[in-house]
Amino acid sequence: MTMKKIFYSVCAMLAVAFAVSCEETTPDGPATLALKGEFTSTSHCGAYGWQPGTNVGVFVEGAEAQKNLEYSPKQTVQYVEFGLPISVGEVELVATSNAAVYGEGDNVVYAYAPYSASVEDYTAVPLPDITVQETFADAILMSYWMAPQPKYSFGYAKSEPVKASADTLALGNFTPVYTAVTMYGATLADECVEKTMTKVVITAGEKNIASKNATINLETGEVSGELAKAVEFSFGANGTVVETDYFGSAASGIFAFNLLLSPEEVVATELTFTFHVDGKTYAYTGTAAESTYLPGTYELYALTPAN
Repeated sequence: MTMKKIFYSVCAMLAVAFAVSCEETTPDGPATLALKGEFTSTSHCGAYGWQPGTNVGVFVEGAEAQKNLEYSPKQTVQYVEFGLPISVGEVELVATSNAAVYGEGDNVVYAYAPYSASVEDYTAVPLPDITVQETFADAILMSYWMAPQPKYSFGYAKSEPVKASADTLALGNFTPVYTAVTMYGATLADECVEKTMTKVVITAGEKNIASKNATINLETGEVSGELAKAVEFSFGANGTVVETDYFGSAASGIFAFNLLLSPEEVVATELTFTFHVDGKTYAYTGTAAESTYLPGTYELYALTPAN
């Protein structure tokens, strides 16, 4: 056999071996779609990140359409007594059962949190009813940034069209639907001291500030359905006792709530707070401002008695 023939024979054998190797290492079925994301909005419990129990719903549009697959953040915020929470940012999202897969061609991923098993359509995902909000029952949790409870939050994300890849798809920071506002102890009438405050009703004139029986389209971010013009912040069945502040004045105490307003709307909207104390009502007005110490947070320190 000539050297030329030997050369061609070796090349042919290598080609066959390479082809067999490729067949053996090609995975069966479509490739798994790995995901990661973060939820660090102040409307979601103080911007510390994913809260324990807040899972994610995932839809995939493409050749392999998949709907409402449940995912769980691999890491969540850790709360420690007498210390600040241990924050988490962008983390891996892990499928709790069936994982999303890539279809041929372009794939678009839609995700939302918190997860609900009843969701059928990414263009009509139910929003929480935030017309009545409560403080944390756990005083330790309440002390962490005075943020609204996670159950009153909602965030969503949408990817650009992507093709199958071994890389983890980053969904980025989930877009919040609500904006959190923290009230830092409004001064009330002196007669309120040592009386029981049961709730505060927050309004903004005729503007809708809460979702009641509403849905959101994850494609467009549009909210539709039944909205409300008031948020009732409840202090629980037993209420809370109005105490005096450092200056001896009656203080409302610190509380935080979510509003169905953008940050731009929050700082441009006068809010009315009607405090229910010992069977009487006391109305005050004020406009939230962005914190100079913690940008991205919105707060109120002083209120003016309503006319």
